[in-house]
Amino acid sequence: MKLLNTKKKNIENVDRKPFKNEREIQTLVENNMEEFLNLEFVCSEYSIDGFRLDSIGFDHENKCFVIVEYKKGSSYSVVDQGSTYLSIMYDRLSDFILEYNDRTGSNLKKKDVDFTQSRVVFISTSFNSYQKNSINFSNIPFELYVIKKYSNDIVSFDKIISTPKGDFRKLTKGKNKKVDSVISKVKVFTEQDLVDKLSKNKENLWTNLKDNLENWEDINFIPKKHYIGFWKDNKVVSYIHFKKGIIVIHIVRGNIYPDDTKSKPLFILDDPKKLSKVISRKFNRRDGIVYNHEYYKIPFSNINDLDHILLLIKQKYNSLWYSL
Repeated sequence: MKLLNTKKKNIENVDRKPFKNEREIQTLVENNMEEFLNLEFVCSEYSIDGFRLDSIGFDHENKCFVIVEYKKGSSYSVVDQGSTYLSIMYDRLSDFILEYNDRTGSNLKKKDVDFTQSRVVFISTSFNSYQKNSINFSNIPFELYVIKKYSNDIVSFDKIISTPKGDFRKLTKGKNKKVDSVISKVKVFTEQDLVDKLSKNKENLWTNLKDNLENWEDINFIPKKHYIGFWKDNKVVSYIHFKKGIIVIHIVRGNIYPDDTKSKPLFILDDPKKLSKVISRKFNRRDGIVYNHEYYKIPFSNINDLDHILLLIKQKYNSLWYSL
């Protein structure tokens, strides 16, 4: 990716700068985990069963833990390391929950966590072709992100989008008991899994919405258990939820802390039809501070509202930048 600076009279290249080490990448991501990965940061350098996990995050949308690993080289197997770490998590679920509660002051219980959605995220300045190809399967609970640093404090952060060419569980079955054990517990959802929740007479809502969104630049649709994430590069634009007779769209506003400060300026939606409603959820930050996470909830059940729905989503889309 070539970056150019257009602020001056003449266009200038934005020079690439190397990260000093893995720790620099780790510190940057941990301090901005919600921005990078939409996760609550739980802890760093978590030691368990003789292994040290770089970072632990919690995914509130999918109610699961996420292990984050940082790499500068490429001499490792995503599948082997990821499977090992997930097997530890499955064997020691209570320890992860205890660590989360100790760090956040929460009272999370096992029934509140959906471990079928757990995954391992690998973040590196580059991945080789073998590593990239190793995630090109359905039902694989590993994600790869490429992070790069440039001059002027610019950072790029891009998810490697897989192209499934088969079911990972069928490919590996019988070859590695540890992989079999882990993958059998994981369910990676597809777009169709979500769309099937709609009644037949409402499927045109998604068909028309998606047909329009697909024409926008730099976008991806990422299915999860409860929603399809609509992303602009590495930043989420909206979460699209499916129910029998309706699609519900969530657009994040931002966080509000007890002293009324914000994590960043709140996103304000211009909604002349007043379809949207502001929802607030309380979260416990790792330093004990309780904050409100706010988002817009937008119902879409009438195809005549399509143009207005697109107008609302477009506002969030246009507000997102490519760097921190």
